[in-house]
Amino acid sequence: MENFKVEWTDIHGAPRRSVVSYSRTCAAERVAELKEQGLTDAKAVPVPPGQ
Repeated sequence: MENFKVEWTDIHGAPRRSVVSYSRTCAAERVAELKEQGLTDAKAVPVPPGQ
C-alpha cells in the first residue's frame, strides 16, 4: 500500500504538511478540498510506510 502526506502553503505563507498519512484516493480528495479553498499549491507526496 502506498502512503501519502499532503503538503500546501497556508494563506499566511507558512508551509504545511499533514500529520496523518493518506491512501492515494484520500490524499487526492484532501488535495481537492484544499484547492477548493484557494490553496492552489496543494499536492500529495509519497512517503514510506509508518510515516
